[in-house]
Amino acid sequence: MATDLTTIRLLMAIADSGSFNRAASIVGIKESTVSRRMSELEQAAGIPLFLKRTTGTELTEAGRQVVAAAESVMEAVVKFDDAVSGVGRAVQRPVTISAPEGLSSYILAPLSSGFAPPTCPVRFSDALPPVSFLPLGTPADIEVILVQPGAPIPKTSDYVSRKLGLMQFRPAASRGYLEANGAPQTVADLARRPILQHSAYTILPSFARWADIAATGANGPVVTVSTSSALHRVTLTGAGISLLPTFSELLDPSVVVLPVGEPLGVEVWAVALPETLSLPTAKRAWEVLSHGFHSSVWFNAG
Repeated sequence: MATDLTTIRLLMAIADSGSFNRAASIVGIKESTVSRRMSELEQAAGIPLFLKRTTGTELTEAGRQVVAAAESVMEAVVKFDDAVSGVGRAVQRPVTISAPEGLSSYILAPLSSGFAPPTCPVRFSDALPPVSFLPLGTPADIEVILVQPGAPIPKTSDYVSRKLGLMQFRPAASRGYLEANGAPQTVADLARRPILQHSAYTILPSFARWADIAATGANGPVVTVSTSSALHRVTLTGAGISLLPTFSELLDPSVVVLPVGEPLGVEVWAVALPETLSLPTAKRAWEVLSHGFHSSVWFNAG
């Protein structure tokens, strides 16, 4: 037999109210319908479930067992309803993406809004679903992280991970600075110039050589900032030389990337939980993001 939920609700209403009549009123159907459905339920059980008394309706021992099973069913129904509404809310809300400030400010946010410049080093072949960008390290549906080349991903095995590519960095300066001071030709020459430092470069192993230049150079770091956008702005003032991604001059023609020394690199990875990627919007964002970076020659991803 296949018992519908109305019959189960009627059974629980009888158990709570002790009356077929009151159960009919609670559920909103005729008492004759209640009697018919309970009779069908008893026939299916093959044993009486109710005892009619002058004071109302009581459950037999078998009836109490059936009501206990009905309660379990209704708990499952409530969980199902919560899951359905939860899926709806998850699909409708923006996909959250945490990423380094520079990638968010100069690449991801402009791309997601449709206002990225034609020279942007990453292009999306499809539009992202609605997204909300969060700071690096913040729990999010998709986390874009920076990893030392060859190092393990700093996430548990529960996460799905995908390498987006390698972001390379070189010394960079404003055109105004170079016109006034000339361009450094060697690393030794670079060490004699005023250095503009990003605080992250002092803790990431990939940038150890640059940190040494900034710390041991004749001038030391002229200024140290905590965000990529701040480093970009102070570079444009002509105050000195900074370390910026090799594609920086694509995004701002006032910046010149200098071919001094070997480029420094850090891997860019995307990580997410499998259950997150089961949501259509998160899966779509994951694929659009991956394809965009993998097709970019600036990130050397294959």
